Amino acid sequence: MTQTKTIANIAAFYTLVGCLGVFLAFHPTLLSQFAKAQADTGDTRFVNYVLEHTFQSVFHPDRVGNLWSPRFFFPFENTLALSENMLGAAPLYWLARAFFTPDLAYQCWTIACVVLCYVCFAIFLRSFKVSHVLSAFGGFIFAFGLVRIGRLFHSQLLPQFFTPLALLFIWKFLRQPTPNRLRLALACIFLQVAAGIYLGWFLLVSLLIFVPLLLWFDRASLKNTVEFVQQHWRSTLTTFAVWFGALLMLLSPYLKMSKLLGARPFAELEVMLPRLTSWIYPFPNTLWYPSLSPLSKNLPFPHEHHIFMGFTVYVLVGFALYIAIAKPKVLGERAGFVKASLATALIIVGLSLYLAPGVSLWSIIYNTIPGASAIRAVSRIALFVECFLLTAAVLSLDSWLKRSPIKPRIATAIVLVIFGISISENFISIPLAFEKKPILQTEAEPGELMRQGCNLAYVNLT
Repeated sequence: MTQTKTIANIAAFYTLVGCLGVFLAFHPTLLSQFAKAQADTGDTRFVNYVLEHTFQSVFHPDRVGNLWSPRFFFPFENTLALSENMLGAAPLYWLARAFFTPDLAYQCWTIACVVLCYVCFAIFLRSFKVSHVLSAFGGFIFAFGLVRIGRLFHSQLLPQFFTPLALLFIWKFLRQPTPNRLRLALACIFLQVAAGIYLGWFLLVSLLIFVPLLLWFDRASLKNTVEFVQQHWRSTLTTFAVWFGALLMLLSPYLKMSKLLGARPFAELEVMLPRLTSWIYPFPNTLWYPSLSPLSKNLPFPHEHHIFMGFTVYVLVGFALYIAIAKPKVLGERAGFVKASLATALIIVGLSLYLAPGVSLWSIIYNTIPGASAIRAVSRIALFVECFLLTAAVLSLDSWLKRSPIKPRIATAIVLVIFGISISENFISIPLAFEKKPILQTEAEPGELMRQGCNLAYVNLT
């Protein structure tokens, strides 16, 4: 088989897996020919509004209002800082908006965000020379798994594609430090913050745990990093100063809003702290929901507690723990990354766990980490727990298969069986969706009235 044909076959395989994921996640949208939108008329429409606002602010700056002050809650200023701005992911919407209406551009944006999560996580795994089948599996679960697709009604959580790239460049930098690798790592972290405040804040907190652990478990990385800083301390300080300054500029409207409104009380966060049962609480209309949902009765804000990843992932994580503890030599130079990933995920689970009324280690985070009081739905950190667990699981399984006497074809068959079981666990048979037409008509009516010489209107669409 020629190299060109091999590359074509590999590309076709990744494309097939990606198309399967898109269909399973967005089949109400696709089968209705985009007449239905996912997932609801709340955050779905608001995120669409925010993205459209950024588009209008950039390409029609003469319109009423400005980027940070859209005209809702008028005359209150800086209102965009009450929510996500998604500027790091908005260019995908702007590109679609050049060709489509706002509602259709939004649907294209959601699909593009998830596809990029798939692509970037697969690239991240391939940087460790993970097999193509396992890389596609990891990318599929990261992008199209329940933890993400079950939250399409919170689509501000979709653009997490900078996270695997940040981890990739952090690893490359720590193993062989160069100024450019440091800049790329920090750029990806910044872009993740810009793509989503929740996602960016969770990434920063996760890295505060992960990077020290990685340096501890991988002493070669620690040695390399110390030597690099000693030799390039001026450029390193400059790089971090520029990065920190850019973060401050991006977050300054949020800091001003926080001073104005004050912090959320811890009791408001407490109801959305994960319980132990949250980790086995599937989404409705999934394989395990009928049998597991009774274990999670009476959870407050139950839609925020659906953070079940599937038993396939949990079994693979158990296997990764066994390999990391009992047979670390199997992992080779991946050992430090696997151990740090597992430890980071377990620490985050422990820190975020609700123990009793008023009792949680998250109170330490709440009282010490800047911005923690603004993060109401703490359970969404499951997106990062899954990222670290999935990384450790895939790297461990790949390492074991490559060192085992199992023939490559049998190893591939094993992975495909695991893949198939996981797909069945992560499929939502009846996702949330709504017909766009009546909603768009309802929203258009006050707009038409306002165009008839109206300068100001307060509209309640509830």
